[in-house]
Amino acid sequence: MKKVNVVRENEIAREIRGNERWGNDLYVTSPYENGLMVTHREREDFRDEWKIEIEYEINNKIWKEIKSYGASLENVEETLFIHIDALKRKLTSTEMKFLNSYRNRFLLIQDEQTYIYDNEDQKQYKIPDTRDFKEFKENLKDLGLI
Repeated sequence: MKKVNVVRENEIAREIRGNERWGNDLYVTSPYENGLMVTHREREDFRDEWKIEIEYEINNKIWKEIKSYGASLENVEETLFIHIDALKRKLTSTEMKFLNSYRNRFLLIQDEQTYIYDNEDQKQYKIPDTRDFKEFKENLKDLGLI
């Protein structure tokens, strides 16, 4: 079970680097048809490499950042994010699928503490730090949610 990280700012700034041979080192995706709204974008080119500074409006949104690293960007790391305001409303089924929710209802959220978010009741249940899906499922049983 992947943790979803909570973000409190209304905008995020990211720097994307890339080259002709390997492509970008960062991709930002979201379940929304038009993606996240870009508020600022600046590109610098250096021969076969580039750097893009970009700012996104993230208020009440969810997204995933896919970072590539290594000599040929062969290693990939995915991180899920949710804006704090999105937790105050019921997430859509498309958003829940995008976040890889359990039973299209429960999310493992990482804020100052780790907790389970129940999208049906819009409640949060604090739990000890969970390392794997088995512990996550046991926590759901202990809380009487499944």
